[in-house]
Amino acid sequence: MTPEIIKEEAGRYALIKKDERYYASVLCGTSAMYTLNIPITSDQAREVLGNESLLDQLVGEIAFAPNRYLSQHVDLHA
Repeated sequence: MTPEIIKEEAGRYALIKKDERYYASVLCGTSAMYTLNIPITSDQAREVLGNESLLDQLVGEIAFAPNRYLSQHVDLHA
């Protein structure tokens, strides 16, 4: 199934739904840019969609410390 973009800010993040699962897709890096797709629960997705500061916090945590999230990354195109 094709991923559905629920909300995005170009050059920063996208909230994605694929196969009834939700992901925070966050642009990371400085000189070499890459995207991490981190699974979030449907409850988390609802919370961040309804609260911009929670969304900023989630995206910021992933972008600031991507190494903490590497093991959770999911390839959404596989």
